[in-house]
Amino acid sequence: MSSMYIHIRTRLLDRLQNIVHKAKKNVLKWRILEGTCRTDIQP
Repeated sequence: MSSMYIHIRTRLLDRLQNIVHKAKKNVLKWRILEGTCRTDIQP
């Protein structure tokens, strides 16, 4: 029972870390896009 709980918990943590990693990547992409847009607008 406890080993099953630990297994489920580790899987959930792995999934959470994966989601956080993807979110950070997307944030970086948006920051880069915003930066390029701002430099394009400025003369």
